[in-house]
Amino acid sequence: MSRRIGRSGPKGKEHILVDGYNVIFAHAKFKDLAETSIADARDKLAEILADYQGATGHDITLVFDGHKSKGNLGMITSHANVNIVYTKEGETADHMIESLAAGLSRGAVVRVVTSDYTEQIVSFGQGAFRMSAREFIREIASTKQSLRQNYLGLQTVKHNLLIDNLDESTAEWLENMRHARAHKGGKGNEPV
Repeated sequence: MSRRIGRSGPKGKEHILVDGYNVIFAHAKFKDLAETSIADARDKLAEILADYQGATGHDITLVFDGHKSKGNLGMITSHANVNIVYTKEGETADHMIESLAAGLSRGAVVRVVTSDYTEQIVSFGQGAFRMSAREFIREIASTKQSLRQNYLGLQTVKHNLLIDNLDESTAEWLENMRHARAHKGGKGNEPV
């Protein structure tokens, strides 16, 4: 493996460990994409988690099984602040998540996302909170909706008039010009 996943940030910071294939096969959209291309499903999940990470600031590690791949040495990479772990031959995502949960729970709040009941129990025993894949997908959707509503609520209608962007003397000169034109018989609201 090329990098280590370690404790990052102050005590109390949340670190979310995601069983990648468990989430992919728990959601119809991902599952349909996986039938066409498992690589595309992994990439899409990583993109969604990157957006979620950006919105929440949580540390996220996405773990994929590589234990059945002959000669697989495993790999750790990242995508937009999301750590992505591909386990090595003979090592399951469950085992990697258990190991990470045990190490991280001493310095951060750890949440394990999996629908695997046994993995949930073991992670809970390591001091991590547990969440099913479907609950996590709903949380991501809720976070996205909240951000959208906040963004739309902050939008104000702003008139972008030339006069509002001019220095005071130029604005005054144009205003005087408009008034002079109005007094000569023109319509005061015609463009200058």
